[in-house]
Amino acid sequence: MPDDEIILTTSQFLQVEKLSLLGAMLAGITHEINNPLNYVSMAKDSLKDELKDLDKTLQILTEDPEAEEIRIKFQQKFDKLYTLLSDIEMGLMKVSTINSSMRNYSRFDQLIDENVALKEILEETEIILANKLKRFTYSKYIDSIPAVACNRSQISQVIANLLTNACDSLTEKKGKESSFNGQIRAKIFLLREDIVRIQVEDNGDGIKLEIRDKIFEPFFTTKSKSDGMGLGLTISMNIVKNHKGNISVSHSEDLGGAKFIIDLPVRLTQEK
Repeated sequence: MPDDEIILTTSQFLQVEKLSLLGAMLAGITHEINNPLNYVSMAKDSLKDELKDLDKTLQILTEDPEAEEIRIKFQQKFDKLYTLLSDIEMGLMKVSTINSSMRNYSRFDQLIDENVALKEILEETEIILANKLKRFTYSKYIDSIPAVACNRSQISQVIANLLTNACDSLTEKKGKESSFNGQIRAKIFLLREDIVRIQVEDNGDGIKLEIRDKIFEPFFTTKSKSDGMGLGLTISMNIVKNHKGNISVSHSEDLGGAKFIIDLPVRLTQEK
């Protein structure tokens, strides 16, 4: 085996081991979060019931017209408590959604699910990368498409890699032009009856034509060495190929930066 192949294989094994360890850690964290999340959720429900009972009691005790002023003052307090309770419910819902997204993303198996909604994968990935995406103008278009057969966590990893690369590209350009307004656009639509297309494009500097054929090569990266090994797109390409799909990069005519395109079959067929 040539030296470069040995280096690539070793690096891929290290990457797989690292991802496996990370997946195990995230799975453990999401499991541990579930317990206090359930406690808080149950306490919230009990508090809501207690407030309703107390509110009813107050209404009964202040039925006398002379007690109207007291009732109004207490009602204002109750309104504030209900607002705080609503905020708690929204917070719990957000934590629960993040926890669920992390759990799906951290799955490290080779199983193919026959009915995966790409819309859900994109939304979960958006939650995980929210801190990066919020720095830019992010938009998406999701057409009505059928569920596809794929490995959920692997396709999530591919989409996360493309969105992260777009954010990194825009961050780099923002460093050069302080007034620059970064834009990222994601699209999912049916290219043909049997092919779903995923697009991620931005208004960064793009990928120069002379290196577009190289960006999927192992260890090739336009970032500094401290920002990665240059395996993200290689791994993404392998995942897409294993799903009998295709990944490519071109110039975004709409936004002016890079445009990555992933075409996936709706149904995977076993090779004979």
